[in-house]
Amino acid sequence: MILASASPRRKELLERVGFSLVLEPADIDEAQLPDEDPISLVQRLANEKASHALSAHGALTYGEVLLAADTVVWTDDKILGKPADSENACRMLSELSDKTHHVSTGVCMLLGTQDDQPSRRTVVETSDVTFRSLSEDEIRAYVQTGEPMDKAGAYAIQGGARQFVASLQGDYDNVVGLPVARVLDELAKLRMEHGIPSSITQIPGFVAANATNEAGGTGCTVIICPKGATAGVDVRGGAPATRETDLLRPEETVQSLNAVMLAGGSVFGIAASCGATEELERAGIGLNVGVGVAPIVSGACLFDLPVGDPSCRPTAEDGATAVAKALAQVDMPPIERTPLERGNVGAGTGCTVGKLSGPAHAMKCGLGEAVRFAGPLVCGAVVAVNACGDVVDPRTGQPIAGQLADDGQTLQSSKKMLLNIAAAMPLDSMAEPLPRTNTTISCVVTNAHLTKAEATKVAQMAADAYAHAINPTHTTNDGDTVFVMAKGEVQAPVDVVGTLATQALEEAIVDGALCARSAYGLKAACDLSR
Repeated sequence: MILASASPRRKELLERVGFSLVLEPADIDEAQLPDEDPISLVQRLANEKASHALSAHGALTYGEVLLAADTVVWTDDKILGKPADSENACRMLSELSDKTHHVSTGVCMLLGTQDDQPSRRTVVETSDVTFRSLSEDEIRAYVQTGEPMDKAGAYAIQGGARQFVASLQGDYDNVVGLPVARVLDELAKLRMEHGIPSSITQIPGFVAANATNEAGGTGCTVIICPKGATAGVDVRGGAPATRETDLLRPEETVQSLNAVMLAGGSVFGIAASCGATEELERAGIGLNVGVGVAPIVSGACLFDLPVGDPSCRPTAEDGATAVAKALAQVDMPPIERTPLERGNVGAGTGCTVGKLSGPAHAMKCGLGEAVRFAGPLVCGAVVAVNACGDVVDPRTGQPIAGQLADDGQTLQSSKKMLLNIAAAMPLDSMAEPLPRTNTTISCVVTNAHLTKAEATKVAQMAADAYAHAINPTHTTNDGDTVFVMAKGEVQAPVDVVGTLATQALEEAIVDGALCARSAYGLKAACDLSR
């Protein structure tokens, strides 16, 4: 998403729900026009910011989103902007004392379509906030903190001003700076109107679902192509736990894959693939062998046993449950299917990253997803991020989640620590820093027409996403695996498919870090001090 704002609060709110952002702040005149009411003002400014950012950024690609927003605080008779100085801030807070005021945010979303111009949607969300009676001393004490000086209405509800609030009617995030729930809802509607999938479940020919054991800290995620897909696989890590990968080799005779199962539980998680196979057979999906059908299910597992209850592993029943949930949507129009849940679910339930210094410095990660477009070509990726190394933003190189420093709030580079350890140790005493407890496993789905050899090449190219977004990666402690499933509807050069798949997988890895939530005593990226 392109965010036409320099607001750290809007950036944080969007990143918390999994958006990977490109910032394109819009510098426009925000002065109120004569007789312009607050609602009209935020609508106009949001639209002008979006148009300004679009001009600076250039044309949106198919499915790309640009978002602009403007927030005002207002009472029945006037708009309260950002205070000019401390005395102005004190006067504003005095006006809000013991009264109800309104916070309105205009949001303009532009969606890249196959038309010359992007589709535009503008909405306004209003919340009503009531302050208790504030004394002059507490107003001045708050203003002296400096927090009110760059805030509309001279306060931050997420900061020290939370103590002033007697009641709130409406969306809390809207008062912070962006009505995230409304944005997600309107964006989903906009995508649906233009038939643009926001999840792999909405790509024609594919369905997917999770089975989650939250108490046990594990789960599984299945991706199904009921009519079969041409498939390939690439295994880079030194410690894989996989099933039915050999039959995906180009020289093998099986030409169609029905499902990929991504699971926790280490080697025990293979049971989920068995349950998936049985459930697919009950649904009549699989290779016709004369006396019935034999579903072709490949899979990979990750090591999450230390995170929750080590005796809890994905079972055959979990695999069957995930398949049944996925197939329940198979007859729905693809664009109306429920997006795949991400974060601490399915194979992402027990995922962690940054484990070089042991569990005390590791962080929670999870299941991520992304969909990318190039004209009619679509590539979607789902990934369970459970790496020894750190997750970094491929665009900036900035760390997102990984090895925590001793303060528990900042990150330290796993790569640098690994090299420092090696530099400090005699060559004859070097040993593996960790047992083989890490794996990042993923599946790319596409509507491209590929042979098995081409699907294998796409998997090899997509594996580069791990190197772009995880540092270090493909270590001897990892079991990194990438599956590719191709539906065979769009003709496209293999290199184009591989490049698009790599982009989707990079974004999905970042999404897995951003969507994770702190759990099992492990901090997630959303709770780091930035």
